Amino acid sequence: MMNCLSFEDFKRHIKDIQLMSELQDKIDDAKHIFNKSETKEEFHFYFPTGADNIIELLAMLTNDKNEWIDYWIYELDFGKKANEYKCKDYNGKIIPLNTIEDLWNLLNNYEDINGINN
Repeated sequence: MMNCLSFEDFKRHIKDIQLMSELQDKIDDAKHIFNKSETKEEFHFYFPTGADNIIELLAMLTNDKNEWIDYWIYELDFGKKANEYKCKDYNGKIIPLNTIEDLWNLLNNYEDINGINN
């Protein structure tokens, strides 16, 4: 599949989303320490990041109709949980999803992306 987005641009935007996510986690940790609470559920403070908008645009630009970008970011925690939730093609071959490049390859090198099973 051809798209109008280079891998470098794709990677840059994914890394921006990851930085925003890490910042939110640090804010949650600081709030937890400041409040000396046992849970992180007492108070939430979120910066509007636009991450969902960026993901939507990246999905449009890469023709990601099956929400693989969203899955990789939120369910696989930016690929950190890829070994827990292995994706396989029709033949049972594991498709790596550990890195941004793996995600890019999935989006660009599989003819029938619907044929991949989690």
